[in-house]
Amino acid sequence: MNNAVKDVARWPIRGLNRGLLCAYYALGRGRYHLAPAEPLEGRRILVLAPHVDDEVIGCGGYLGDLAGRGNEIQCIYITDGAASDHPTLGPAEIARAREQEGRQVASVYGFRPPLFLGEKDSQLAVEPPVVRRLQPLIQGFAPQILFLPCFLDGHRDHVATAGLALQALARAGYPGDFPLYLYAVNSPLTYHTANRYFPLKEQWTQKKQALGIFTSQTLPLEIFLTLDACRRHALPPAARRGARGAEFFIRSTLQEYHGAFNLYGPEMYRNFQQISSVFNLVPHFFSGWPLKKEAAEHLGKQADRSR
Repeated sequence: MNNAVKDVARWPIRGLNRGLLCAYYALGRGRYHLAPAEPLEGRRILVLAPHVDDEVIGCGGYLGDLAGRGNEIQCIYITDGAASDHPTLGPAEIARAREQEGRQVASVYGFRPPLFLGEKDSQLAVEPPVVRRLQPLIQGFAPQILFLPCFLDGHRDHVATAGLALQALARAGYPGDFPLYLYAVNSPLTYHTANRYFPLKEQWTQKKQALGIFTSQTLPLEIFLTLDACRRHALPPAARRGARGAEFFIRSTLQEYHGAFNLYGPEMYRNFQQISSVFNLVPHFFSGWPLKKEAAEHLGKQADRSR
């Protein structure tokens, strides 16, 4: 499809995407009982992000709310982001730009200054040397809750970040019931894989503005706001009232997530396709659908929903 045709087709495709996904979420409302995300206060919250921007895409609204509740939030960015496709910037320039963008995010949200592990973008793997580098950073902050990518994602760095975190937490002696919030970016959580929601009300504008920080990113980030907007239709009526969108999470524990991760392995990302444009939003959203439903069972979803 050439650029002229794409430009003409873009707007009707956007409308079709929104209509299909809104209908999908609305049809699932009530069949799956999502619980509201916890209104945490006064906690030390650690966020592991494979790349600068993943934390805002996956959980920027909820993190903004938590930052306003007196929580101390620290982000650790795992890769340098240098493999991003950019028309004018080389890898070293992209890495510097993305580091600066990460610092801007912390300033806008009121997080602690971020930490950068500096691993190579798109080459991340669950390897002992990387675990040994990550472990002291986690222990130094001593988090009480951890946000990290869900392994039901379509990018190797996202799945590897989850695996690295699990090993680092285990090596550091964190208990099996240590709380985790799992977020997804490239292969978003459907209503049957998530068990927590956060409605985006006043946080919608903050998240939209934060996404504007990532000028080094050529991926059209508005597609993720489209997903947020559609997800609100899965919320119960009281939560949907006044919401412009919603974020989904899996609330899990170290033991539960470790078991599921070990079962499916670090190559899980190969079963999903990354969302990268309005033209592949819907088909890539539903890629790996049966596997997501199966894996959800191993993350205790049925037991969690019955509480």
